[in-house]
Amino acid sequence: MRKITYIIALILLFSCNKELYDLTKPKNFVASKGIFDNKIVLKWDAIAVAMNYQLFRYDFNAKELKLLVLTNNTQYEDTGIVSTEKSYYRLRMYNSENYFGTLSDSIYGYTKSYTGNSIPTNVIITKGTYSDKIILSWNKTLTGVGYEIYKLNQSSNEYTLLGSTNDLYYEDKTNTTGYTKIYYKIRAINADKEYSVFTNADYGYLSAKQFDFVSSFSTLAPNSDSYAQPRFLSIDLNDNLYVSENAGIEHIQKFNKNGSFIETFGTYNYPTSMLFLSDRIFVGIGFIIFEMDNNKQWLNTIRGQFGTVGQMAIDDENNIYIADYPNNRIHKIDLSGNLILRWDISGVGPWGVAYLNGKIYVSNGNIVNIFSKTGDYIKQWNFDTTIYNIRVKDEYLYMSCGTYVLKVNENRDFDIKIGQTELVAAIGLVFDSKNYLYVADRSQRIYVYKPR
Repeated sequence: MRKITYIIALILLFSCNKELYDLTKPKNFVASKGIFDNKIVLKWDAIAVAMNYQLFRYDFNAKELKLLVLTNNTQYEDTGIVSTEKSYYRLRMYNSENYFGTLSDSIYGYTKSYTGNSIPTNVIITKGTYSDKIILSWNKTLTGVGYEIYKLNQSSNEYTLLGSTNDLYYEDKTNTTGYTKIYYKIRAINADKEYSVFTNADYGYLSAKQFDFVSSFSTLAPNSDSYAQPRFLSIDLNDNLYVSENAGIEHIQKFNKNGSFIETFGTYNYPTSMLFLSDRIFVGIGFIIFEMDNNKQWLNTIRGQFGTVGQMAIDDENNIYIADYPNNRIHKIDLSGNLILRWDISGVGPWGVAYLNGKIYVSNGNIVNIFSKTGDYIKQWNFDTTIYNIRVKDEYLYMSCGTYVLKVNENRDFDIKIGQTELVAAIGLVFDSKNYLYVADRSQRIYVYKPR
């Protein structure tokens, strides 16, 4: 009876005024654009005389509209869509086999995988450039008139809208903690309110001071030549510092941690680095290594076809790695001085070497090459400055870079610069038992930094 009443009402309505027939045409028929991963949500206004609605989707293979659903609701979720293209729809009122309304105009929707609106490219997010803001920038897209920036919520592990802009950059000033990775995604919007897919997630971070400058002291101690320039810096078990200087200086100078000169150590031709262990000391002298006890009494002389013994490092199996600059090699020996293996380094000769978590880090020029303990190449890091000595402290690598010391972790998530306002030409570096950082600078000074 209800259906007959609807039909009679429609006949009377349309017979009075043909223009009123458009009252059966759906209004505010919309489809979601780039909001959901695998569905498109369609909505429309209710039609007063409608009992049901037919929703059609265009089939590109059959090149015709096909009925998607018959529903009495004013919303429908077209699920399971993974296409990178638009999906087109039309809608009409439907009350019986012989009674239906006017078809809507064609509309379209798409999922997040839609590629029709070009994605922002060359996204750059500042990493430690500023202490109060992270700046995001990108290239203009062909169709983009605006851009949305999404930020990862650490609590929910979801990306939420941070802000939008018509510019090609955005400043995020909502963060307060330095060296904490903040992840972002960006998408473009075109004039038709279409969204591009999101850019790949990338991160930025604020800078923050981690070390405070404490003091500096001169290496021009008694018996030191005026042209001496510190190159290698070592520390013993009592936090005494040992400074090896440039060629022509035939001794190693010893200072206490406050910078007071104690003595000159040895009379050597071209002393280089020192390695202090619990029961012995290894001293690099030109192309040989002297092994001594803790009283600096000679135990052994190690010769291994070294060109020059550079920085030395020890791994978790008590094997020693030696950077050999003239020969472009890394030598690996045991505590008795027996050669285990050696491997060549391409490019300029290696200067620094360090061990961290099963990997060997070797500096040569502006590159740090990373190897396994068996000398197998893993990867490399490129820098915009020369890397000299490398030290490991608390799962971090510290690298002297001339005008600053660079702190990174083994994934190089951060580039933290220390001493930029004091250092002139930093070469050697070492930590004491209180985590104070000592840096040997070619300005003939040792700089001391206290961790925050």
